[in-house]
Amino acid sequence: KNTSQEREKEEGIFKIGDEVKLKTKAKYGRKGDIGRVEHVGKVFLTIRLDSGKTTTRQPQNLSHHKA
Repeated sequence: KNTSQEREKEEGIFKIGDEVKLKTKAKYGRKGDIGRVEHVGKVFLTIRLDSGKTTTRQPQNLSHHKA
């Protein structure tokens, strides 16, 4: 039985609204950029960056951001 506190700390498990930090660079978003999870798909997560752009990443390329 997991509480939401424990779940947030688990690597690779994200839910909509989680604040995340990018581990990789791509067309939109650089390593270290902060954003929020907007959609969780089968393979990719859609992230709305603080800059307003949207990007996708696989869960292993994201880490939880401690606000």
